Amino acid sequence: MEPIEAYEILSRWLLTQNSCAAAWLARYPQLFMGLDKAPGKQGPKEPPALREPFDEETAQADLRLWLGRELVALNMAALSGRPRPVSILDRLAGVVGRAVDLALVMSDRSLRERFHHPLLLPLSRGLGPVTVLAWGPLAGREAAFNQAVGLFFLFSRSPGFAGPRSEEDLDQARSQDKQMIILREYVLKAAGRVLTFLGMEHPAGPALSTAPPDGWSQALIGPQINSLARFTDFFQHKADQAQLFSLTRMTPLAGQKRLGHEVVKQVKRMLLERFSDRALIAATLSRLRARPQERFDPAANPGGLDDLGRLVDGLLLAKGVWTGRTTGGRLKKAAALGLLSPSQAADLAAAHEALLQAHLVCSVLDQRPPGQTQYEAALALWPRRKGGADLLSLAAAREIVSHALDRFIREG
Repeated sequence: MEPIEAYEILSRWLLTQNSCAAAWLARYPQLFMGLDKAPGKQGPKEPPALREPFDEETAQADLRLWLGRELVALNMAALSGRPRPVSILDRLAGVVGRAVDLALVMSDRSLRERFHHPLLLPLSRGLGPVTVLAWGPLAGREAAFNQAVGLFFLFSRSPGFAGPRSEEDLDQARSQDKQMIILREYVLKAAGRVLTFLGMEHPAGPALSTAPPDGWSQALIGPQINSLARFTDFFQHKADQAQLFSLTRMTPLAGQKRLGHEVVKQVKRMLLERFSDRALIAATLSRLRARPQERFDPAANPGGLDDLGRLVDGLLLAKGVWTGRTTGGRLKKAAALGLLSPSQAADLAAAHEALLQAHLVCSVLDQRPPGQTQYEAALALWPRRKGGADLLSLAAAREIVSHALDRFIREG
């Protein structure tokens, strides 16, 4: 065996021993069963169908076992160094979305054992006009394994979203001996169950860490559940510039797609109306730009992923356009619109890849490196895709992002 090959095998083994996957497998040995020989190479498997007759405890165990296997498979794939970080994190967001969708179905089934559906919807329609929004890194497909995912539950009382109901469905719903409940209370109970199903300790598999959207307190926008009408009213009439700008990193994750599309439509309109002035955008970015952290973080530190995301969002809003979900996709759109020169776009894309790889390394390891130097060392040891280009150093990546953000703010 050549020394370089032995070095690569040794470094991969050392990384594996200190990964989230190792910790999960040590605690939940049943996750070994069903793992592919090349974990993460295939797309995520579909969640298990609910067993009939429905039993909440059984359904929760099935969900957590599936979720655990998907998390371990993706974590091991990241350790292999084969898939690109953007691919791993995109698939991770897809797994989270599928888990939330299944948890919504489970919540509705559980509640229907005691309550009438408030809109008298048949079982096949599930919760009905409810959507779950992802906020922040999860919305931009940059949420990592050990990162709390921001979820926001939104519902609508509008008949247009409930859809038509047959007389037979209505008669059947009225005939059952169950309690009546208003829609807000029903969704509140469902949301609580979803967060419990995904976040509580469970012997079948690891939990997801969930949280309200970053920076949003109950005093600002209400609890983690709200109606579409109140949501829109807040952002149209009460939100300040920084709060409204956070909507650039919001996307429907699970639940009813029609309601999710309506949220996106309204958010896009509000953003383009409010941020039509470049100077206002520059002032907002100046207020929001990252500040030094006590511990180094490739996302939250100056010149990190957060600053890069805000820069790209500002470039697009200043042009009066809004498209794309991820930072990489928006970078390409900005370049196509001539908002970045080819060399600027290439530099920012390279910076994005280096920062995203460091963010993923921090997530996959079971502990965070204490500083940028230690991150650089971990990246140097990390297995690489054959033929892949060398990554920028973190210092160079942060300098590129900071310089571009400085120029946007200065020229605003």
